[in-house]
Amino acid sequence: MKSIFFALALTLNAYAGAQAYRRAEIQKIGRSHLQVVVPTFMPKGYRENKMDLNDHSVEDEDFNVSFTNRKDGVITIQMASSGIGDIIFTLADGNTVEPTSTAMIRTKLLGKVAVDRYDSKIIHDFHFDWIDLGTNHHPRFILVHGVSVTKADALNFVKGLRWLNAK
Repeated sequence: MKSIFFALALTLNAYAGAQAYRRAEIQKIGRSHLQVVVPTFMPKGYRENKMDLNDHSVEDEDFNVSFTNRKDGVITIQMASSGIGDIIFTLADGNTVEPTSTAMIRTKLLGKVAVDRYDSKIIHDFHFDWIDLGTNHHPRFILVHGVSVTKADALNFVKGLRWLNAK
C-alpha cells in the first residue's frame, strides 16, 4: 500500500477531502519508525472517524484509528507499546460480561486469532485480546474491538488487517 489513504480509500469508498485532511498524519507516519496496521475490508456504511498517532518515545508509542457507521457501530484498531490492560465486555450499566462465543480464525498478518463476541438481543460486540507483535515492531501490541458489528463483518475486518507502508 502506498499510503494510509490508498488503503482507507479502497475500504471506505473514498470520501471527498480525505487525503488533504489526513496529509499531516500520513507524513508523520512516513517519517517515523512506526509500523501501523490498517484494514483492507470495511463493513458497508463505515467511515474513518478518528486517527491518533503518538511516537514521542519507544516506550510511549501508540496508534489508534476508529471507524463508525451512521447508527451506533464502531470498530477501533489500537496499537501500543506499553500501558496495555485487559480488554473486557462492559455493558451500559457498568457490569462486565463473559463472551457468548469465540471464533478461532487464521489471518495473514496475525496468524491464529481468537475473536470473542458478546451477543444479546440488542448488543453485538467483538474483540480480540492484545497480541504481541514482537520486539521488532513499534508499536509492539495490537487489539481490535467493535460495538454493534455483525459476526461476519467483525471476522472479515480482522482477517483483512495489513501493515501500512506509508514511506
